Amino acid sequence: PEGGSFVRLPEPAHIPSRFGVYQLRVTLRGDGALEVHRKYQVPEQRIMPWEWGDFLAFLGRVDLAEQQWIEYVVK
Repeated sequence: PEGGSFVRLPEPAHIPSRFGVYQLRVTLRGDGALEVHRKYQVPEQRIMPWEWGDFLAFLGRVDLAEQQWIEYVVK
């Protein structure tokens, strides 16, 4: 809505692991619009049972990055 502004944007994220990479960047354009850039690249692979904990930890970090809030306040 008009008359408002963004007061909080997600922090950029770069989460590399041996399983893949996740990146997030949210920027405010000069015209007031948001641009969201995501890169989620996990190649097809076999994850061995003893690697499962590390893989879940990677996915957990990705999930935390995705749960960040965008806050917009109307004045």
